[in-house]
Amino acid sequence: MPFGNRFKKNVTSVEAYRMGMQAILKGAGKDSFLLGCNAPMWPSIGMVHGMRITNDMSRSYKAFRERALECFPRNWQNGRLWINDPDTVLLDNRDMILLGPDGKNTIQNGTVSWKEFLFCASYVMASGGMILNGDCICVLSKEQIGVLKKMLPSTGIAAEFNDFYEIGWIQQSQKKRRLFLFNYEEEKKDYQVEVLPGERVKDFWSGKEETASGGRYHVMLDGHSAKKVDFFSEETF
Repeated sequence: MPFGNRFKKNVTSVEAYRMGMQAILKGAGKDSFLLGCNAPMWPSIGMVHGMRITNDMSRSYKAFRERALECFPRNWQNGRLWINDPDTVLLDNRDMILLGPDGKNTIQNGTVSWKEFLFCASYVMASGGMILNGDCICVLSKEQIGVLKKMLPSTGIAAEFNDFYEIGWIQQSQKKRRLFLFNYEEEKKDYQVEVLPGERVKDFWSGKEETASGGRYHVMLDGHSAKKVDFFSEETF
């Protein structure tokens, strides 16, 4: 902050912040992991191991969409400046107690659909950064636990997107690449991407092989949803 009293009067606010962070790093020790949770980004370079690069997550599609559009322009930071923290993956609806204008509590039921929760999970994986669970694991279903298991471990590689952050790719190896599709809108949307010679396609979440013809992979994606697809060469499928 630019105001306040500092022990050293001749340093800037950024220099003072970095001196404080250096003291924390030294005190925490070489085996520590420091996460900057919405800390000032550029003054924190070299001072933290991980950095939250979005606002807080909440259980609504609106939040999922906003976090994705905040995160993806910062995907390039992952593995260069720090490990990106896209905030938690959420897979379960939870009733919320809200205080009304009359001073009485009301219960608002969770209304997030399963395809919207998979949008959230796909977004976290496309960030290439940390995978942190935000639900109480003891109440999750087998299907929800299965999604968490599929997400681990993180690839550590952030997707590279087109200009509208709808189509992103992770090149995992010479023989495997991963496609992310995000439909942020209300209506269905048509997507087509090129399939390289000899590649086969498999849906990540279901594990089912999908068809590609004429050198193109084509899918009609529902609104508020995402799709994650693996492209393999024949010998690694």
